[in-house]
Amino acid sequence: MTYLNTIKVTNIHTEIINRPLTYPFRIAGEVHYDVLTLTVILEHKGIIGRGECNPYSVRGHNLESVQAEIEAVRKLLLCGINRIALLEVMYPGPARNAIDCALIDLECKILQTPVNKLLGIETSREICTAQTIGILQNNKELDYFTDKQLPIIKLKVDNSTSTSVISKVKDVFPNTQLIVDANGSLNVSLSEWLYELNNNSVKVLEQPVPFGNEDLLLQVKRGSVLICADESFLNVNHFDIALKYYDMINIKLDKIGGVTAALNAIQIAKANGLQVLIGCMLGTSLSAAPCWWLAQKGDLIDLDGPTMLSQDIDNAMVWSSGRISKPKKELWG
Repeated sequence: MTYLNTIKVTNIHTEIINRPLTYPFRIAGEVHYDVLTLTVILEHKGIIGRGECNPYSVRGHNLESVQAEIEAVRKLLLCGINRIALLEVMYPGPARNAIDCALIDLECKILQTPVNKLLGIETSREICTAQTIGILQNNKELDYFTDKQLPIIKLKVDNSTSTSVISKVKDVFPNTQLIVDANGSLNVSLSEWLYELNNNSVKVLEQPVPFGNEDLLLQVKRGSVLICADESFLNVNHFDIALKYYDMINIKLDKIGGVTAALNAIQIAKANGLQVLIGCMLGTSLSAAPCWWLAQKGDLIDLDGPTMLSQDIDNAMVWSSGRISKPKKELWG
């Protein structure tokens, strides 16, 4: 990787926008109708760098705490700081993510260097993402998804969902690979779900039990199903949990605290035999663009958050049959 030693930011401001979703998005214990995004905008001699986060996307964080974290490093940004130093002075989370992404965007423009060269990432493959379907209230909700050739679907479930939903989705999308994500809601019925997932050739079950209840994962037969940590893996401090209980980790920028930290986490995961899912929170293409580059290093990709918005931002990425276009340099990097 190449790092600019210091960037003396001359101006810092944030933009907060509430963005409606196209349809209600249901996961275990939550229903989302919109998403609040916070964009950090850093300026250096008239050059602008941007990074977006979802302040409410990670437990322990909210809009007020994220704003306070950004304000706390304002003087450091104005005096000059690089992204390695940022890892030392900020906790992992949405605030550090937004600043880290804005610094990378700024570095690329100042150095006139493509982001893949700045970060040492090869761009040799097309990115194919999962499309997420929220918890189904009735089968009519599948009508939102008109493309029946989606390569991968992530299906949200909870403890009230019948395992028969797997066959219902497969009937509509017969040629689609299926991932099931429980957001920590399957304490009681975990064995039943694993049995059905194995019978239906479902390869990945994401976060079946709540954070703190991971011992349950040692008491069941997984078969060929890979268990992926999401809420159980927020940042590098949770590698002990991931290595003991999980086969895969979901790396999201708002959890891990930016691209710089994510690249380090990917390296640690691969060195220890963990597979990597590159995911994202609800947000615009500005939040997904950095993930597109990380996806070059991922084993599985789930970057469909912007497709749920009723309106994306200018210079947005394009999703078509599960394929994602390369981010335009006008968007990020």
